[in-house]
Amino acid sequence: MADGAFKDYSTPEEILAVKPPVDERMCRVDWKESMLDLPLFPILNAQGSTGKIQRASTFCHQLADLGHRAGYEFRVTVHDARREALMKADGTPSPAHHPWRVVG
Repeated sequence: MADGAFKDYSTPEEILAVKPPVDERMCRVDWKESMLDLPLFPILNAQGSTGKIQRASTFCHQLADLGHRAGYEFRVTVHDARREALMKADGTPSPAHHPWRVVG
């Protein structure tokens, strides 16, 4: 949102208000053309994005550190957030369900 990446939306409220057509489960939200060649997860510094791609290992370590600072005993991973989203979407855990890794 801070980079104005979406073609037709500029605020979180506008994105959250988007509803799919009645006969669909989802809808497409387009990126601005100027954003298509930029990294989705850039390296950030005090001035903002450096334009370089953040490595997955760096992101994972930062996410785990954030979880520890928030009081989680175990590492928080990207897969935890994905699993939680799937649980909210269909109400069933994946076969790889690990109750100690649930986020939220």
